[in-house]
Amino acid sequence: MDVVTLDQIIARGDQIDAIFELTGIQSVRKELRDKLMSSGNTHTVVASETIANIIGILISDSDLPVVNGHKAGY
Repeated sequence: MDVVTLDQIIARGDQIDAIFELTGIQSVRKELRDKLMSSGNTHTVVASETIANIIGILISDSDLPVVNGHKAGY
């Protein structure tokens, strides 16, 4: 596996369907989206760590977590 820069990823254009941005750093996500937009790439989707966690839960053999949330008032 090669380590590539963000610019090398952007240069691949619509060959990339999704990028999982897992840093949790807003400025990294913004830079990624800005570079995609500047390159004219409207194909590639930027997925956050929340989406990666959901996918991980759905493809695992473990039981789904029990969630005891509070109503937010809607």
